[in-house]
Amino acid sequence: MKKLDCFLESCAETESLELLTGKDSFRIGLSNPLIADSITDMVEHSPQISSGISVCFIQGTEEELRKEFLAHKLDIIFLDGNAKISGGAGCRAGRISLRCTPVVMRHGGLLIRPAAEGNIVQKVLWSEKTEKSFVLRFMDSLKAERTVTEP
Repeated sequence: MKKLDCFLESCAETESLELLTGKDSFRIGLSNPLIADSITDMVEHSPQISSGISVCFIQGTEEELRKEFLAHKLDIIFLDGNAKISGGAGCRAGRISLRCTPVVMRHGGLLIRPAAEGNIVQKVLWSEKTEKSFVLRFMDSLKAERTVTEP
């Protein structure tokens, strides 16, 4: 049984790595996990994201997300609305209002609720030099809907 557990864990790690590195993966970095549902809704309703594209959410600190983004390991990052960011060097920046929703912890099923109800402003950063055209089309559609505004 222990061998089977090790095998399954190894398969899960391999699959996870393939999701992160594939050209058909949309890698989204979040500094606040309470906005994941809001972003998921936007992705699900976006005609730019086809069924052949896998979506991967990665949560981290502002510093970790910036580092991964600059290393081209993330396609888009969402940071706190007060974060000091700017476009420049082929990057674009904007502001977006997102709904906060409770998150359920994987182990134990504990619910994490936002302290305040309603929306919060996040800053979003994406690269104009990406080879993934669906990322640019997704961001263009959000800008056209006035969901994303200039910082």
